[in-house]
Amino acid sequence: MMQRTSWTKRDTDKMLDLFLSGVNPARIAVKMGWCHADINRQLNRFFNNEKDRCNTYTAIRRTSRLGAKWTENESELVKGMRKAGVLAPAMANVLARRSKEIKDGPGSGFHSQMKQVAVSADLLEAYQYLYHVTSRNPGPGVIPDDEYDQLKETEQEFGPVTGHEHSPPRKKVVEYAPHIRELAGYLYHKWLESK
Repeated sequence: MMQRTSWTKRDTDKMLDLFLSGVNPARIAVKMGWCHADINRQLNRFFNNEKDRCNTYTAIRRTSRLGAKWTENESELVKGMRKAGVLAPAMANVLARRSKEIKDGPGSGFHSQMKQVAVSADLLEAYQYLYHVTSRNPGPGVIPDDEYDQLKETEQEFGPVTGHEHSPPRKKVVEYAPHIRELAGYLYHKWLESK
């Protein structure tokens, strides 16, 4: 393989286009005539935002990825750039997408927040289950009152957990989903271990 000596802006654009479309770095190296280590080094500059690479990058000639399906390579690059603290406009420039696509894309704050809300809702239901259904009825000892109140506020902000207007507690075991009962059992077990 011929060893090239200088990396150009056009090489960066071609490498990013190939990588973001889902091509393996080893294949990129073969297509571009560079060794695999050079391609990885260039990609890591974007992943880790070395020397503010993502913020200073200017495209010369790129293929637009507007509205294209997200590839695994793109998702990994977004995770790396987020971890490095790159802002959405700079990420959009590197990914050849709009900022809005980055915000709504994989690993975005919206999706992460919704996952957190779902977990909070499940926790609240599990604590309701422990309190109202189980014969053990550990009551306020399993969760401190302030934590339960905080979970309750989350429920009120995003809607009732059980689908009722005020989310009344259910009394029968079968009224709770199996994953809620399992979570409640785990919480109770952990609570017993901590005593």
